[in-house]
Amino acid sequence: MSEQQHLQELDHLKTLVEVEKQRNSRNEKAALDLKSEYDNINFENKIKITNLKKEIDTYQSLNTTSEKTISDLKSEILQHIHNNTQNENIVSTLKLENETKITNLKKEIDTYQSLNTTSEKTISDLKSEIQQHIHNNTQNENIVSTLKLENETKITNLKK
Repeated sequence: MSEQQHLQELDHLKTLVEVEKQRNSRNEKAALDLKSEYDNINFENKIKITNLKKEIDTYQSLNTTSEKTISDLKSEILQHIHNNTQNENIVSTLKLENETKITNLKKEIDTYQSLNTTSEKTISDLKSEIQQHIHNNTQNENIVSTLKLENETKITNLKK
């Protein structure tokens, strides 16, 4: 190989080196652009992750509050069920007491109705008896009056 060929080869290699340098420069710029884009995306993702963590914390807090509220509501419902059962027992007892009172009152009413009927009969009998006494008294008064007249007449006749 001649010197001319060596020089041409050297020029050609220099050109290749220059092309590679330019390619490397473009690749470095592209790599910097990609790194910048990655850094931006990474920064945005970190913000998103932070916000998501806050949201998760909020939901966990709400979940805990909900679980507590659900537990409180379950306890309250159980208390209401217990109270309802007690109230049903009280109502049942009161119904029985009232039925007994009603039965006793019906018996008492029957007794008073029977007594009233007896009283009405007795009152009616007494009225009849009183009417009879009044009639008798009237007859007796008439007899007394007649006897008085007879006596007066006898006295007058005796005086003569």
